[in-house]
Amino acid sequence: MHQVWFYSITQALRYKLQTTQNKLVRFVLNLDSQTHVGNEQLVVLNWLPVTEGVDCITLCHVFYLNS
Repeated sequence: MHQVWFYSITQALRYKLQTTQNKLVRFVLNLDSQTHVGNEQLVVLNWLPVTEGVDCITLCHVFYLNS
């Protein structure tokens, strides 16, 4: 379960995960390496920020376990 490991990792590792996602966004959208990645780019790709993605996974697991 992704949420278990995510909430137990350090803030530094969470930052690295978000940085990696930002690099992937720049690669997929063919943006310059210095381009700011914000909500607009994530919406274009239909991606969630790392923390919101983990929350979504957590809620899906809770829903699945309770259904």
